[in-house]
Amino acid sequence: MKYGLVLIFACCALCAQDKPASPSGFQTITNPNDERLKIFEELNIKAKAGDTNALASLGDYYFYGQFPVVLNTEIAKEIWTKAASLGSAEAAARMQNRFHQNSTDSEEVIEKTKWSIITYVLGRIRVYGETKYPAQYSGVSDSSFGEAKARAAAFIAEVKISKPPLSSSGTAMSATAASATAASGKAARVPALSFESLSLFDRHRKNVCSAYLKAASPIYNKGEAASSVEKEAFTAAAKELVRLQSYIGKRRRLSLDATRTSATQGVDYETINDCYAKMSAAKIATSLPATRAELNEASIYINALGKIMQLPVSFY
Repeated sequence: MKYGLVLIFACCALCAQDKPASPSGFQTITNPNDERLKIFEELNIKAKAGDTNALASLGDYYFYGQFPVVLNTEIAKEIWTKAASLGSAEAAARMQNRFHQNSTDSEEVIEKTKWSIITYVLGRIRVYGETKYPAQYSGVSDSSFGEAKARAAAFIAEVKISKPPLSSSGTAMSATAASATAASGKAARVPALSFESLSLFDRHRKNVCSAYLKAASPIYNKGEAASSVEKEAFTAAAKELVRLQSYIGKRRRLSLDATRTSATQGVDYETINDCYAKMSAAKIATSLPATRAELNEASIYINALGKIMQLPVSFY
């Protein structure tokens, strides 16, 4: 597959740190010690190992033409397709979002719908361990939806999930066992969040972050002198914030609106990547005692997510 060659070329180019490099498909590299090259190389290594998050992010590099690569949407699609074939709903959503929202071309509608179905099914597999398809979408004809579903089913049949669902003990369990667990009504270790729109997610984000900051204030200022009620309120708010982090930050991400044309697109892309690096690395304490440094980790996540929400992002 082409994406494999791209990764190999990238690693070879970036490992040659003694002189500037600008191989085909890469921007001119004037400073071999540029920190962005190190970040890209580390991402390459993870992607070559089959890390679906890294593959999804690598596809972003090519789709937006982020340094050090030049814009190449075909390579981006190949990388996202590879990530989706390993079970990444985020990569499937990126494939879906590359189509024009209001296109009336039948083939585009079918392909967009196909990737929408794949995104939905992979999300269900990851959360519940079950292969469930969505009901027919409004605005899509019966024949187009049927064709899209057939294409999606053919793709999903070949998907090899890189990380199977976890049981309550933390051990991997089969999709059959996961389905049985979901059907039995047993609570998942971390209940899944779900939102129908970006506005609903943003409202939830604000509520969760506000509740955490309010609950963390007495802990931050009083430490062990905080009352038992204050401590319990903090623990509950912190767990809800971790649940939010698991939804946006650890496993999935919002993406910049690919249809817009803005002079700040490159800057926005760097901003969103920087924010996600901080969000995924933040270690939010959910138990006490907690030092001020540990409490500040939650603030890093909250501030980074707030910064992302100020950008023109898409929700999937």
